[in-house]
Amino acid sequence: MSEIKSPLFSLKSFRLRFGLLLTFGLWAVWTMRLNLNMAIPCMVKPKFASVSHGNSSLVSIAFSSAKCERSSGNLTVMGYNGDLDWSPSMQSLLFSASFYSSFVTAFFAGYIVDRFEPKKSLIAASLIYTMIGYLSPIIANHSFWSFFSLRLLLGLVDSFIFPCLNSLAARWFPRNEKATITGIYTSGIQLAAGGSSLISSFLCLSVFGWPSIFYFFAIMGTIWCILCGLLVTNWPQKSRFVNEDEKKYLELHTKSTKKISKNITMPWKEILLSKEVFACNFCNFSSNFVLNLNQLFLPTFLKEVLLLPMHYNGFYTMIPFCAEFLSKNTMGILSDYLKRTKGINATKLGKIFQSVSSFGSAIGLLLLVSIPTCERPSIAIPFMILYGLTFSCLSPGYYTSVISIAPAYTGTITSMGQILGGFGNLAAPLSLALTSYLEIENRWLIVYGTAACCQIVAGLIFLFWGSSEVLPWAEEKSVQQEQEKKVDENNGKF
Repeated sequence: MSEIKSPLFSLKSFRLRFGLLLTFGLWAVWTMRLNLNMAIPCMVKPKFASVSHGNSSLVSIAFSSAKCERSSGNLTVMGYNGDLDWSPSMQSLLFSASFYSSFVTAFFAGYIVDRFEPKKSLIAASLIYTMIGYLSPIIANHSFWSFFSLRLLLGLVDSFIFPCLNSLAARWFPRNEKATITGIYTSGIQLAAGGSSLISSFLCLSVFGWPSIFYFFAIMGTIWCILCGLLVTNWPQKSRFVNEDEKKYLELHTKSTKKISKNITMPWKEILLSKEVFACNFCNFSSNFVLNLNQLFLPTFLKEVLLLPMHYNGFYTMIPFCAEFLSKNTMGILSDYLKRTKGINATKLGKIFQSVSSFGSAIGLLLLVSIPTCERPSIAIPFMILYGLTFSCLSPGYYTSVISIAPAYTGTITSMGQILGGFGNLAAPLSLALTSYLEIENRWLIVYGTAACCQIVAGLIFLFWGSSEVLPWAEEKSVQQEQEKKVDENNGKF
């Protein structure tokens, strides 16, 4: 009997199109999560732009220059001419609101996804995201605290997105394709962070103003919800678009991704005490710190330190995320190719790529924050490219490990990672708020330096404890034995 073959990169491969669909979904959701970051400079009045009056707590003295004049009038000319009276502290509160509320659902979101159907949770969360997008301009003009409440609601549903996507990826893709597919569908983050900044900068300067930023991405969210309902299924065997050969191939190569019975006992002890799971979770914390620092505050850094006008700000903000997009897709394909053709151990490859991600991005961040000035802002470009190319190697690094070490419990492990990652999300806005409150000079250098140190520590932890192999307690045989044991116990009651 000949071996069934179904290559990922093929015109007949529906799972490739499924992966691209997840990419669009993550892009649509992530842009609605990030639209505030680029809209804020357009929404608030120039006097609240946190760069006037020579406040050294907000602009590092090390970067100041007599040739770089900072004033509210200059900001208006550069396109920062909003109409909302939101102070810097109020803006910081909005940025961190969704991260605080995400802790509430992070504890059980992944568990729900593993027990039930990820598709239903994904559609529900996406619909709420979209509703928030449509309501945001109206609520923002009406009341700051009402808008703050919307951001809290966004955080509550945010915790469901990645457990759903990772659970679907674990069910749909075999082991030798996971590095490639994680690179593909998580590229939605880079497309959102880079592309949305450019789109938002143009929408901000348009006759429709900053409200059009929220409406545009809400429309994209609506399209995603429709496509998700029509094309996404929890299992490839349930999809009417997958041909029989591909179904047989996936049935053969995704055996370890066995659906968890509602009666099975979750191996909490093994998950909580696993050093491999901890290594992934700490990398999640560190990468979230760095990612959110750039996604939330890179436009502000470019505005405050390099004094870039709005149209240049959008272009510069896009650069590191374009580099990430290029890197994560090529490195993921390279990783799976080396595993397939050279027989290189998956764990060894994961550690190599994660080391490049952690140590390389740390160097890029330190160079970015310490060398460019407002007189020579273009010097920042190669450092942002270096950061982007290395940072995204986390895709074939720790992120592939997340969906590999325990496929049947991917949602739960992802949710646990989001709890620790939530602290990473908060680290960026809180550290910047703290350095501003204490009027510490060179606050950008301190915050970016702290993020770089976290990356170095994460790289070392993954080198010692990381793994990309299915752990013994998560093998299909172990899951099946646990299910049979539970059935026997239930039968014994009658």
